[in-house]
Amino acid sequence: MKSLFFFISLGITILFPWESSKIFIPSFELNNNFNIHSGLDVLELSDFEILKNKNIGLVINHTSVNKYNTHFLDLIKNKKDIKINKIFTPEHGLEGKLSAGEFVKSGYDFENNIEIISLYGKKKKPNSVDLHNLDLVIYDIQDIGSRYYTYISTMTYMMESCAENNLPFFVLDRPNPLGGDYVRGPILELNYSSFVGIHPIPIVHGMTSGELAIMINELEWINKRLDLTIIPVINWQRNEIYDGPMAGWIPPSPNIPDIETVKLYTGLCLLEGTNISEGRGTYSPFKFIGAPFIKPKEMDNFKNKLNNFGIGYESFSFTPISILGMSNKPKFENDQCNGIKLSISEDREYDALKLSVELIFYLNKLYPNLFKFLESNFIDNLYGSDKLRKMIESQSDINILFDQWILDEEKFKNQREKFLIYK
Repeated sequence: MKSLFFFISLGITILFPWESSKIFIPSFELNNNFNIHSGLDVLELSDFEILKNKNIGLVINHTSVNKYNTHFLDLIKNKKDIKINKIFTPEHGLEGKLSAGEFVKSGYDFENNIEIISLYGKKKKPNSVDLHNLDLVIYDIQDIGSRYYTYISTMTYMMESCAENNLPFFVLDRPNPLGGDYVRGPILELNYSSFVGIHPIPIVHGMTSGELAIMINELEWINKRLDLTIIPVINWQRNEIYDGPMAGWIPPSPNIPDIETVKLYTGLCLLEGTNISEGRGTYSPFKFIGAPFIKPKEMDNFKNKLNNFGIGYESFSFTPISILGMSNKPKFENDQCNGIKLSISEDREYDALKLSVELIFYLNKLYPNLFKFLESNFIDNLYGSDKLRKMIESQSDINILFDQWILDEEKFKNQREKFLIYK
């Protein structure tokens, strides 16, 4: 029989018919403060009551801050009744300064006397030894709403390990920067599940980490059901774009410096599966597109299409270089790339994903002997199937893909509905 959980906030009561997942809101006074409060803010307002006299594991990074940009570890530093035993770190490390794909080393926080265990190095899933002597695990990391982004994969593996070791798992929820209404792209086929896309969801899913955790748990996308608790965001609605805490946007990884990049990344990340530069090796990744073999005038026909996607452009040349903490040996390092510079107007709807698919199709047609997918077929993992690659290679009608997106998006919206916390 399903348990019934109630979420009570600002006089609103919502019924959640979940089996193993629940919402928890500690008692505190908001004092008519209508600012967005993350799960960490909510926990802080309760004086971290649920953590007291427990042995705790934290899955955190540099984005684990309250609305004033004070880090989780600093908030609890002087609380003698709270014991952090272990810290688990995702891709880019605890400080978020390592470039994409760079192994994160385990270590030790001597200032706080805490072991640090990497979940992006020799292993991505913690084992029973890593979780030994813990009473609960807390996850608090800012995601960006795209399936490719690896933090959700890290959360999933930790959820699975906690379930296998009978440990409660708490998610301190944070808003989705893209908002909760925007869903775009194909649902991933499980044969193409990987660390850059682990679940059968669209590329742009429109869910928070907490909502995804509930969906993962209730649909049994992990080996065993989990004792899962979400501490929700207060005062955020699905139609809101979120640009960070009150003190400003914190780049969740070195190549996502601002909210405009978050939007462009939803599509331009697909270029990582090709020999076209997506702008890594510059200080504006995912805003520059190019390659040495592209001739600027030959891009003019495509540039005229960009207005249809709500994205601004200008002809642009750039030279990728290795940048410490951002890009190590990027594509076409030290070679001039010709292409375009992209921008998104705040007051316009955009479709960076459709733009990127159209761009790949156009470049393959324009440069059939020069444009290439990576030999690893990494594009299949990013897209979530081999359909994009095969249709591009055969120069088939890509509108077939877009028609399938519409069906997938509607299917997913219906599927996710009962796992949504925010309206």
